[in-house]
Parts: sequence; structure tokens; C-alpha cells
Amino acid sequence: MKRTFDFKYGGKVHIVVDEVFITFYRKGKSAKFYKKNGMKPKESILIEDIIGIQYKEPGMLSGYIRFVLETDKQVKIHKPLTDHNSIVFDKKEIRQAEQLKALVEGLIQNYAGKQEVASSIGAATEIEKLHELKQKGIITDKQFEEQKEKLLQ
Repeated sequence: MKRTFDFKYGGKVHIVVDEVFITFYRKGKSAKFYKKNGMKPKESILIEDIIGIQYKEPGMLSGYIRFVLETDKQVKIHKPLTDHNSIVFDKKEIRQAEQLKALVEGLIQNYAGKQEVASSIGAATEIEKLHELKQKGIITDKQFEEQKEKLLQ
């Protein structure tokens, strides 16, 4: 799965989203601004690093989507044009922005679901190992139950 989005009005940026990354390709004045300020006009974010999405519809000013990363110290956005995890869009691009937001939210949930499954599989494997230790008399029934409860929480 690979989807592309082109935002032309707020800040020219071409975005490619796949199962693993969101890649920003900034163009024109936006790319020049990024280079001038020591930032890369092409940048990728791992989907698994995104912990939230800030979204503001355009009104009198442009709207924006900001992908919040675990490493971000700043929770509120003040300057979406200079934030490398953000895209700015115009009223004409609302539909496209909403599609991008929905797609990334789905990918975040999908990633979180895979993590939960992996965690459950890991817990099941650990419980099997504990059961074997109990069967061999290495741990007591009480120790087995205590450890099992910890793993299931």
C-alpha cells in the first residue's frame, strides 16, 4: 500500500505514506526555507513513532496536520510552517487532509494492534515456560500463579 498526497496551497509538499513511513517532499519556497534554516526538505517519519495527530481546519488562516512524535517536547503547535512534522493546507485541500489524517490514524491503530498481539504471544510463551518449570518442580504452584497473573496484566 502506498498513497500519495499533494498539498499545493498552504506550503507545497508532496507526501508519500506506506505501511512504515510518512515521507515529506517539500517543494518551491517551502524547500528553500527548510534548507536555509538547516532542515531537510525531504524527511521521513516512522509510523510507529507517531503518538498523536493534531488537526486544525482552515478558517481565516490555513489549516494544518501535525504528527506528534514521542520525542516531541512541545505539545502545542505555534508555527506549523516551521514544524518539520507538519503540513499546512488551504480550504481547497480539506478533503485530502482529512483522508491523510484518517489513513495515518488507521496505520497507527494497526501498528498498536500488532504490538498488542506480539505482547500477548510473548506472554503466552512465558506462561508455557513457567508451566514447564512448575511441572518439573522448579517452581511452586503459588509462584506459577503469581507470575502468570503478572504476565496477564
